[in-house]
Amino acid sequence: MRINKRAAVVVTGAIAALAIAGTAFAFWTAPGSGKADASTSDTKPLIITQTSELKPLAPGVAPQPLEGTLDNPNDATVHVNSLTVKVDTNSKTCGAENFTVVSPISVSTDVVGNGTGNWSGGSIAFNNTDKNQDACKNVKVQLVYSSN
Repeated sequence: MRINKRAAVVVTGAIAALAIAGTAFAFWTAPGSGKADASTSDTKPLIITQTSELKPLAPGVAPQPLEGTLDNPNDATVHVNSLTVKVDTNSKTCGAENFTVVSPISVSTDVVGNGTGNWSGGSIAFNNTDKNQDACKNVKVQLVYSSN
């Protein structure tokens, strides 16, 4: 049987094409493995600041509004659902039960990373009772804020 040049070229080309295809296929399916590490960061607490200035509290005086800012020292956005306000008088004779605070304060806001947000909606009032409240005169009232 005699093979002509044209047939030899076609057969040689086909064999070369199969060899290249087999090599390329083997290259793309070669096994391998790898590893990568990632980490998370801690969240720094928000800085809650009351910006509203309160007048002296006294029995019968209308509730005073509470408002302020939320400073986010984190790189990522932080969502704040609400703020809780607690009264601390550091007094043995005039406790927190003498005051009414609207709390929790609904905020429901996102504070962007390294940004500032605002809050409002709370209030504080001195309760007007039928008892002598002289023990509360000149007592320093501290409001303690927390967020969630």
